[in-house]
Order: sequence, then structure tokens, then C-alpha cells
Amino acid sequence: MSWASVRDAAQTIVAGVADIGQVHGYQRYAKNPLDYKALFKDPDSGRIRCAMLTRQGASARRLAHRRNEVTHTLAVLVLEGVNDGEESESTFRARVEGVRVALDRSETSAGALGGAALSQEPAEVATEEFRVFGDVFCHYGVVRCRVAAAEDLP
Repeated sequence: MSWASVRDAAQTIVAGVADIGQVHGYQRYAKNPLDYKALFKDPDSGRIRCAMLTRQGASARRLAHRRNEVTHTLAVLVLEGVNDGEESESTFRARVEGVRVALDRSETSAGALGGAALSQEPAEVATEEFRVFGDVFCHYGVVRCRVAAAEDLP
């Protein structure tokens, strides 16, 4: 199971979280500031609200000849524009918690991430803070989960 397969399964799970906004399978970038912000705007609210998946590391151990178990550190980066009048911190934290719970619930008897991987550790909320995103003051959170997948070597 490659990182791409793990990422794709996790992206589908995160996209199912209520009001998560846009979900990208990698960290996005555009040179033009308006194009950059457009990548992260929620089409329903018009505000910055999104999640991006990335890998923060990987380690491997040998299972058998030409077969490894690779443990990927999956990170889901969650952004939402601050709106004090709407108590956006509360709704943001609910979305971050929604991501954590969705990842944890995805482990079934068929395996982790709905069967896309061998196993996973419980997801954790690693970061919740404020960051400036372009020129927008945002809530920023990171949900981390270590996911083990088998990898056949060529």
C-alpha cells in the first residue's frame, strides 16, 4: 500500500466530515495571492475553510523477503477564517474533533482507513492555534495519525 493509497483513503474520510470545506490531498500553493486564497475558500460560505493532507514522515520494518510494513505519519491540516461574532473557535474545534473521530472510526475489521491499510494508531489533535493565512487571520489545527501499510518491493 503506497502513500498515495493511504492519502486517497484518508481524503475520502476527511471529506465526509460535516462542513469541513474543501479537502485537498496535498498542500496547495499558487503564486497569485487571489488564486491562492481561492484554493481554500468554502464554496458555500465564501470563507477560508479547508483541510489538506500531508505526510510528516515514514518508517519501515521488514515483514518478509521483498515486503515491508511502512508506517506513515498522516497529518490533516485544518484551516478556518476567524469570525469572532460567530464564535468560530467553537465551530473550528468541532471540525477538528470531527476529523479526529472520523479517522478513528475508519478502522474496521477489514483494516485501517476502511480497509486501505493494515492498522492505525488513534488520531490525535497535535496543534490548535491562530495563524495568518495570506492576509486572513485563521484558526489552524493539525490532526495526526500513524497508519501502517504493507508494501511489496519490486
